Amino acid sequence: MTHKTVIERVTEIEKAFPQLIEAINDHVDRRTIPLTQLLNAVVDLLGRETVGAKMKELREQAIVQEAELKKQQLEVAVAEGRLVKVEKITEGSVIVSKEAGPDGTPIHTGRFQMTFAEVDPKFQEKLLGMSVGTKLDLPNNAGTYEVVEIYELAPVKVPAAIETPAQG
Repeated sequence: MTHKTVIERVTEIEKAFPQLIEAINDHVDRRTIPLTQLLNAVVDLLGRETVGAKMKELREQAIVQEAELKKQQLEVAVAEGRLVKVEKITEGSVIVSKEAGPDGTPIHTGRFQMTFAEVDPKFQEKLLGMSVGTKLDLPNNAGTYEVVEIYELAPVKVPAAIETPAQG
């Protein structure tokens, strides 16, 4: 049995890659085409408006559930001492905010929670160093964004060094 070099193995993988992609695409198509047909039949039977309204309702429910889950996870992390409230936003912050539409009505739950890294890069620059109460206008006059809480990872507590008797 001959052993192949790493370059030979990589070359074989590169040659097989297009076939692998084609097989994956075929598999995905076989699964999604029947689902697309089923969805089209449901839309035809119930009507586009009814299905659209139900989809919007389900999206709203998912957003509310996610917001509640994130809130609970934050509360647990604070209670366990893993996160602490801070005054200013840094690159390591967890930001809790509220968003409202142009008329002042809360968007979805009104509560949004995300890490600084998840914030749209256009807003990161504006938020860095800001504090609770900071308000920003959303693009396209879509409403306002207000920072209501800021958290950071709690400092790691290093146990005091254990003194060892001097060796003589």
